[in-house]
Amino acid sequence: PMMVRAVASGPDASNETNHKLLIGAFSVARKSIRVMSPYFLPDRELISALITAGRRGVEIDIVVPAVNNLFLVDRAMMAQFDQVLKHYCRVWRTEGPFDHSKLLSIDGAWAYVGSSNLDARSLRLNFEIDLEVLDAGFASEIEARIGSAIASAVPVTLEALRARPFLIRLFDRALWLGSPYL
Repeated sequence: PMMVRAVASGPDASNETNHKLLIGAFSVARKSIRVMSPYFLPDRELISALITAGRRGVEIDIVVPAVNNLFLVDRAMMAQFDQVLKHYCRVWRTEGPFDHSKLLSIDGAWAYVGSSNLDARSLRLNFEIDLEVLDAGFASEIEARIGSAIASAVPVTLEALRARPFLIRLFDRALWLGSPYL
């Protein structure tokens, strides 16, 4: 049997359910974390949980669109990629039509899908509904979907990020500082 739980969150709840659930999921990952999100702007706690997982040897793939529908969010994401790339994570940008999927798989056994993006607005301000699914079959379908996106994606590298002009990097970093409000 497939175990599924709805996870609702929003500004009317003080316990930040989805945020804590994601930190917990990243903390128990043993083999892999695969994330697909159009808006990847996690706070320091989530980045720290990803980095810690990477240090444990967990393979981490983060998939975002190559062209985002929100220019400022895209620029802020670019400023943040170096934090995860320096610490054992891989970042991929998918070409083609804008993909608004919010998918996450841990160890090919647990999946998290729904309306939440990995950004401060979704995790703290917006009303969101997600499904936590403990089922290897479902999680493998999510992994396959993310893997298919990675197969045709372009990797983001530290070298490419650092090669961008200084003013672009400065602009991106300034936007990243305001990312909780984007």
